[in-house]
Amino acid sequence: MDSLNPSAEISQYENDLQLAAELGKSLLERNEILEKQLEEYAEINYQQEQELKNYSKQVQLLKEFNESRLKVYEEVEKQNNELDQRSHHFQSENERLREKINWQNERIEALERHSDELQKNIDDFKADISKRSAEKEQKRNLHKRRTLSVPSLRRKPLPETGFAPPPSVEEVRDTAIVTALKTTVKNLKHDLKLEYKRSSVMEQQISELSTRVEQLNIDLESAKAKNSICIRDNSGILEDDSYEQGSNELVQITLNDDEKSLFGELKEMAAFRSSKDAATQTIPLRKPTNLDRPKSLQFLTPKNPVEGRFEISPNAAEYKQLFREIHDNIKKALSFDEAID
Repeated sequence: MDSLNPSAEISQYENDLQLAAELGKSLLERNEILEKQLEEYAEINYQQEQELKNYSKQVQLLKEFNESRLKVYEEVEKQNNELDQRSHHFQSENERLREKINWQNERIEALERHSDELQKNIDDFKADISKRSAEKEQKRNLHKRRTLSVPSLRRKPLPETGFAPPPSVEEVRDTAIVTALKTTVKNLKHDLKLEYKRSSVMEQQISELSTRVEQLNIDLESAKAKNSICIRDNSGILEDDSYEQGSNELVQITLNDDEKSLFGELKEMAAFRSSKDAATQTIPLRKPTNLDRPKSLQFLTPKNPVEGRFEISPNAAEYKQLFREIHDNIKKALSFDEAID
């Protein structure tokens, strides 16, 4: 049967070849399509791998930035605490200086009142001395007229030898009191000048401290504002490089200014304390203490004016009593000065 139909076999064979050719062609086309899809998938996979690498790098950068931001937060918090402490310290120092200035003003007023009282006493003593001098002059003239009226009481004048007659007890006492009071008034005026000078210096220092405290408060407010900005930006993602650069530069400038201001404050406080200690130690209030007996009060009277020899005066006890009274009065004045101090 098969040998009888060779044409049928040939046609069947041709059909099979045509079908195989079409099938191979379709397979080749399908293979090309699959190869293109494979290339596309490989490209997509490569792009995704690159994106993963970029994302991992960004995550690492964000971790590092977060760590640096945490360090910045710690530094800002530390600076805030230091600024608070320094602000409280300067406020307490300002209050202390104000109290000291008020105390010095009260002391200056007390010294002025005491100086006025001493000046009034000096004026009274001068008036009393002039009155006594007039009375003594009248008595001396009266005694001279009475002596010259009696011939037996007339004496020859002493030769001019350059020696003055010894002062009377009242003159010595009044002169010593006036001299002591003048010295006290002079010392009090000197103390007033020193107090005025120290008061002006302290007022200037208080104004400087007030200005510094205001500046520190401004720095503290700016640091707190920067801290709040950093806290708000903690949860965000860094999208702009310029913002990161600007924030880093701002933190760096704040740190440099804080270090400079800290060193400057320490130097100024050390200089202020050293100048204050030097002023209190090297400029003490001058007081008339340790009074010595004047050389003019030797309780001697000339025996022979020509030879210049001396002997103990018969009024030595009276001179000593007078000197004790003068010394007691001056000690009372000194005790009053110490009570004021």
